[in-house]
Amino acid sequence: MEALAGGRHPFTSDLADDPRWPTFGPAAARAGIRSALAFRLSEQPVSALNLYARLPAAFGATDRAKALIFATLAGLALDLASERADDLLRLSNLRDALRTREFIGQAQGILIKRERITSEQAFDVLRRASQHLNIKVGARGRICRAS
Repeated sequence: MEALAGGRHPFTSDLADDPRWPTFGPAAARAGIRSALAFRLSEQPVSALNLYARLPAAFGATDRAKALIFATLAGLALDLASERADDLLRLSNLRDALRTREFIGQAQGILIKRERITSEQAFDVLRRASQHLNIKVGARGRICRAS
């Protein structure tokens, strides 16, 4: 939690007697965990890498440097995966919007032909019907009840 909150990289060589965690430290030591090292990975989603060892003083300077490099790369991978997921959602929303636009255009065309009205009038008929019936015209020709 400390790594998530502050951006620091908490490290302890022995959880059994670290004064920063008077409750967690002794409980972890009783469970066989003596050393701990943590790194914040990403802002969105908020995440951290926590490394534990059974022996006290298990993480030397070289181990901490390697862990920092790994955490940096893992954070970049998480950020890219999150951006990719956002891009895919945005693409899906755009595709649905295009399908909805096409469906509305077809409905307008039917109204123009049958009622001999203008495109603007046909759209107004569709808009008023949607509002009056509380029905949203969705993508793929589906009609969805508004919540």
